[in-house]
Amino acid sequence: MFIDFKIILIDLIGYIGLFLILFSFILYELGKIDNKSKKYNMMNLIGASILALYAFHLRIYVFTILNIIWAFFAFYKLTKITNKTK
Repeated sequence: MFIDFKIILIDLIGYIGLFLILFSFILYELGKIDNKSKKYNMMNLIGASILALYAFHLRIYVFTILNIIWAFFAFYKLTKITNKTK
């Protein structure tokens, strides 16, 4: 039996991106985090960026585009928050 560790690693990276976005959403819905916070938007930016790369690697371009847009808006919001605190 042959185990392809490259595929396992790629899937693990995808799960990390999924976890970051889902975890930030759950924290927001439970009222534990504000959607205007750096932490929330950073988790979304990193998670969506990872998922965009993951989807691109799998050649699932619809989800690549979705996650690029998601990451863009998380980055946009993060820069607004950062500039507001200066």
